[in-house]
Amino acid sequence: MYKKTQAFALGLLLATAATAGGIHAQQNPAEHNQPDRDFVTNAINAGDAEITEARTQLTSSDPQVVLFARQMITDHVAANTHLGQLAEQKGIPYPKVNLNVTEQGNTSGNTTPDEASSTNTPVLSAHAYMQKEVTDHHATIALFQDEGRNGVDRDIKVFVGSTLPTLQAHLQMAEDYLAGRPMTIPSPAPGALNNAQPATPSP
Repeated sequence: MYKKTQAFALGLLLATAATAGGIHAQQNPAEHNQPDRDFVTNAINAGDAEITEARTQLTSSDPQVVLFARQMITDHVAANTHLGQLAEQKGIPYPKVNLNVTEQGNTSGNTTPDEASSTNTPVLSAHAYMQKEVTDHHATIALFQDEGRNGVDRDIKVFVGSTLPTLQAHLQMAEDYLAGRPMTIPSPAPGALNNAQPATPSP
């Protein structure tokens, strides 16, 4: 009788522990979800496109366009680097392009403003380039806003919140240029785009 009572008590204890463990697991959902993973890939690829296209404008005869292109390279390399580091820490696959992540040997070149641009990227006129920047930044801002609504990873959402103002400033710069207004260089966003100082065109 004693053994049966002891066995019953042990079984009850194990069942209680299993139930408690199940409740605990439900209260701690996964750190990131599929929208987070999709965002990392899409955001880094969008940044890579910005950097690649900006490099084609570094020899533009319009100093305002050169100024803007250098700003795109500086800010988007910094943003890609920051997001790549977050992805590395969290085990999220990410494109290793145009960033400075060195963990586990994941290094990538093509990060300085003065490197030659890809020969596969068409060189647009200054006006066409700035028009495309307006379109592209509207799309990128929408991508970041979607992540803010649908993502669950807190660190990535902080990155989104701190990066959005700089993306919106990029959009304003392009719109100012097309409207014939002076462009204002944005301040680096805290914790996201502040890995490098705002770029200025070469003398």
